[in-house]
Amino acid sequence: LEAGRSCTVVDTGDPLPPGADAVIMIEHAAEIAPGRFEILAATAPWHHVRVLGEDVVQGDVVVPRGRVLTPYDVGALLAAGWSRIPVVRRPLVGLHPTGEELVEPDGPARDEPGAVVESNTRILAGLLRGWGAETRRYAPCADDRDALLAAIRLGLAECDALVVNAGSSAGRDDWTAALIEELGTLIAHGIEVMPGKPTALGVIGEKPVFGLPGYPVSAVVAAERVLAPWVARRLGTHLPERPRARAVLGRKIASKPGNEEVVRVVAGRVGERLSASPLARGAGIISSLSRASALLTIPGTSEGYVAGAEVELELLRPLEEIEAAIVVTGSHDLLLDVCADLLKARDPLLSIASAHVGSLGGLTARARGECHLAGSHLLDPA
Repeated sequence: LEAGRSCTVVDTGDPLPPGADAVIMIEHAAEIAPGRFEILAATAPWHHVRVLGEDVVQGDVVVPRGRVLTPYDVGALLAAGWSRIPVVRRPLVGLHPTGEELVEPDGPARDEPGAVVESNTRILAGLLRGWGAETRRYAPCADDRDALLAAIRLGLAECDALVVNAGSSAGRDDWTAALIEELGTLIAHGIEVMPGKPTALGVIGEKPVFGLPGYPVSAVVAAERVLAPWVARRLGTHLPERPRARAVLGRKIASKPGNEEVVRVVAGRVGERLSASPLARGAGIISSLSRASALLTIPGTSEGYVAGAEVELELLRPLEEIEAAIVVTGSHDLLLDVCADLLKARDPLLSIASAHVGSLGGLTARARGECHLAGSHLLDPA
């Protein structure tokens, strides 16, 4: 074949010359003279050719509505000729912490007796951004009716929805529910989930107001139950479910019937099964949120689970990481946390899942094959 007469030399991505209907790879041709080629392998019509309309054609739906755009979607839209498209605006959620005891993390009063560093709205802001919303955080508001009234009006004037954190219970300085009812419609005051029960929900001027409890764990659990669904509905998307796995409880968990209870647990694979142990259940124990590898939901009709019961967990971490954890149960030692830190430095996949259930509890769990190691402190009066 002679270039320019019976063939044309092209590069990947070039348009097919008029009259041509196939491409021969350079690996299957030999240049026997300048501009003259010998074909070493046969080809067929339209071989090694990408035809028009192979990807999308006019009338195709490139990306359906109600979908969070991925990098692949952006590429498909650009390839189809769309450089600008209409999207749903991220809702702006105002976050108003309340409480005279609250101080800023770097403020001068953080070390004063009774001061509480304001962390809840930072947690909520991170969760909201992960759900697809934008946030605006306001300075802490005093436990005063008029101050909170002004704060609610300001937040609603500037945002699409407002979260008032703390002041939703029934204490003498808890004004959230009363002010929602005064300014708009109080839809609910109290939800059947623990922690998070004293949650207030309302609408003021067609904008939702979420009165979340002040304890950190309560605020997070309530936000996931009532705030996350609102964001998803506003964006026209759905809430992705966390992956789930079956596990065996290494310790009895008692629960009061009537309210659904969400328990933070640590989990790891011991032998052929996953083992889970509950962490401290206090609504104010924020460390239980960062240490937990999974959640266990106890139905409101149940009084809890006995040790050894098989339960279903919502995983907060990848299953691969949970299965690689070294499960330590029993009496606690601060050295365990140091070991966990050193282990992570050696291999990011490895971790120590430790639960403090006392020496006897640890030894019992080890005897049942529910942990890898059991810590036990020996009493030595001398």
